[in-house]
Amino acid sequence: MSKSNKEELEKLISQVDEGNYDAAYKIGMKYLYGNGVLKDPWEAFIWFSGGHYNNLGKDYPEGELTGDCRYMVALIEFEGKVVNRDTHNARRDWKIGSDLGHSGCSFRLGIMYFNYFDAVGSMEIGKKYIKIAYEQGSLDAENFWNENNLYKLPDLNKDIFTESGQFRPELMQLGIKIFESAKAINESITLKF
Repeated sequence: MSKSNKEELEKLISQVDEGNYDAAYKIGMKYLYGNGVLKDPWEAFIWFSGGHYNNLGKDYPEGELTGDCRYMVALIEFEGKVVNRDTHNARRDWKIGSDLGHSGCSFRLGIMYFNYFDAVGSMEIGKKYIKIAYEQGSLDAENFWNENNLYKLPDLNKDIFTESGQFRPELMQLGIKIFESAKAINESITLKF
């Protein structure tokens, strides 16, 4: 490692020690792509997730991982190339990132709910998070909303069933279209490292 790369890494580590989690994200990205350090996706995951403190025997500093860190942790968990695939933890981390205002986390969470189209409730939750992502500035969310006519999905408290108790056919068709679109997005996830 060059002297300048070593100094930059040490500076970022000291910023993390002071609670600057943008620096943890930057370190993680360095390791993920081998930018000024040896490429090591596992080490990147450790930095994104805050696990380096456990390895050093330190308490985690006050503060919260950034939405960028949460996004990367969830993406790595979802993809399963660095750690075993874990959609439950990915959903948890994207939810935390969404709560922190990260539009990418909100979008991915919405897509995840639409992709696991197993209940009417998952459609409503998916719609909610796509809308949140749009409000947070995500162009992906805007495109997904418009291309899939999400505005046509009623809220659960509205009449979504026919008089005979069957799910309205037009909503079923729309749900299948949305599911297929979300599935294509989920299948296209790939970290290139």
